Amino acid sequence: SFGMQVGYYVPSFQSKARPGWGTCLPLAELLSSSDFVSFHSPAFRQVVSKRDLERLRPGAALIVTTLGLPFDKEDFSSWISNSGNPAAFDLCAAHQCAEELRAYPSISVWNSYSARTSESVVRAESMVIQNLRHFLASPGRWQPTGGIQSATSMPCLL
Repeated sequence: SFGMQVGYYVPSFQSKARPGWGTCLPLAELLSSSDFVSFHSPAFRQVVSKRDLERLRPGAALIVTTLGLPFDKEDFSSWISNSGNPAAFDLCAAHQCAEELRAYPSISVWNSYSARTSESVVRAESMVIQNLRHFLASPGRWQPTGGIQSATSMPCLL
């Protein structure tokens, strides 16, 4: 945490505190009091509104490494144009709009995938093999496992 106080938000705010995670805060308070905000949200799910973005304090930096944007692209464009806050995106988050994002002077788009580690590749490969085995064992009743929901998120075996 580099000596920073760490706070987090979960949609079910009533949930129990998670040891070692920092302080659980309501979203509005977290956004308005943070110097750095990073998103760790479900794939392709918009979890932050334009109003939420407007709650960010001036100069607060956004770190976006989600699979897809965690907010509406137009809402973000409107907010960043007016705020000038710094933001950094990896290609996983920015894959459909990297060039648009690079047009903003306060935004960096990194040509890498932050979650692509050797461990994540091994896990994805094992999930593909597991899903293929389940499919072959029970065609017509197969349900994907391990969070892989569509063929677009699965490596192809040819």
